[in-house]
Parts: sequence; C-alpha cells; structure tokens
Amino acid sequence: MELRKLSILIDPGSVVTTSLNMLYKDKKLSIGTGFFIEQNEQKYLITNWHNVTGKNPLTKKNISSTLAVPDRLSFQLLQRGKLDRWVNCTLLLYSDADDNEQPKKPVWLEHPNYGNDVDVVAIKISDHADTDIHTVDEINKTPEMKITVTQDVFVLGYPKGISGSGNFPIWKRASIATEPGINRDGLPKMLIDTATREGMSGSPVVALSRGSHVNKNGAQVIGQDGSRFIGVYSGRLGDGEGQAQLGIVWKASSVEEIISHGVRGTGSF
Repeated sequence: MELRKLSILIDPGSVVTTSLNMLYKDKKLSIGTGFFIEQNEQKYLITNWHNVTGKNPLTKKNISSTLAVPDRLSFQLLQRGKLDRWVNCTLLLYSDADDNEQPKKPVWLEHPNYGNDVDVVAIKISDHADTDIHTVDEINKTPEMKITVTQDVFVLGYPKGISGSGNFPIWKRASIATEPGINRDGLPKMLIDTATREGMSGSPVVALSRGSHVNKNGAQVIGQDGSRFIGVYSGRLGDGEGQAQLGIVWKASSVEEIISHGVRGTGSF
C-alpha cells in the first residue's frame, strides 16, 4: 500500500489530499481540505459546500461576519515524480470569476436529490503540467470491507492549517459513532467521535485494517490489508462551547451520486 521514492515510504492516503485556501480575488478568506477522485477518466476535486460558498450548510447564512464569499481557491499538487516538491495551483469557483466582481456561473456540482443539504461538492479538474494528481481510488482497495459502529477510522486533513510536513495531511484518529448503515436526519450521513479542528472540513475519511479485514458478508480475509474510503468530513455538531466531539461524515455513496448525476450549484453572490 505504500509509495516508494528515493527510499522514502509514503502511505497512499497521504498524497490524495490537499490543503485549500478559499479566496476572493487575492484575499484569503478561510482554510479547508480537499481531495481528488476519478470516475470515467475524469478527475474531480472534492470538498465541502460550505467551503466554496462561504455559507453555513444548515442556515445558508454567510459564515463570515464580513459577508465575504470566495470566488476561487488555491491548492497544491505534487510535482511530477516527486514526493517532496509541490506546485501551487488556483481553481476558479465561477467560470466568470475573472470577468465579474459578483460572478454568477458556479463550476461545482451538488447532490442530485438533496442539493446543498448535502455539504459536499465535486469540481472537475484537469491535469496540470508537470504534476501528479493522486486520487482516493488508490486507497479504496477493498470497498467490500465491512465497517461497523465503534470501528476506528482516520480523517486526513489540515487542522488549523497544520500539515504533517510539506503538504502531507495530519491523520486524525476517530471512531464511528452511529450505525453506518442508517442515514441520519434522512440524509446520507453518519457521525464519528473525534477531536477534529477548523481546517479539516472536506477531508476524506478512511477505514484501515492491517493484515486482514472482514468483508460485507462477515467473512474474515486473512493476509490482505483492508482499505476503504467511507466519506467526507464536514465539521462538528454544535457551535462554540456547545460543540460536541462528534464530527459529521457524508457517506461515500453521496460523492458517487454527485459525480454521476450532480446538478450545477447555486452561487453565493
């Protein structure tokens, strides 16, 4: 499961994420996390709806007291063939962002049935010259692996903008806190128990099992690591001192539905 380069061993999960800076023109507004996925030979950047809109996913009100809204984001990709050098990239959140102070043409896709009630978006991304784009598919090696309540999982992101070195993420341990087979609030989400922080919104959540794993039929597979992408982290329950140590995870199935049948998002301007 490891990438080997210049005698350095890197877990594949460490190269599928990127830290995000949400911007209005060249002004930094907020931070977050994104990761990449591929479907039908098209790559997508996955992150939270609230990251790209600057709005609270529940109230739909502006998160910033300044009412600032991002029109682009910046991120980093690994330089081709390297594991210690990154290339800075910028992605417009509106196709007319460079031509309009209040752009009207969002580029992201939202859930086909629940819209922005699912706090996840997908943005098509092209290959950048002299860079490598690693996708979460590279760690979703055993999608048939069974996941259960109380099971350990990992949230891969950038708490308070902190990285593990270079642009590699921090792996935050968590445990599944609600039955993963049951939707919460009638939406494709579940909860995890973890001490996550600002900057991790948009992180992939993965389940790992070393040496063996249990498949969906309950059979134990010996001699094979288990590695499954289970969803997208999007913040904690509650506000301020009322925050619980419970994080919201949108199920991997919602990402697949957005990419396959997603609808064009509604802008914030």
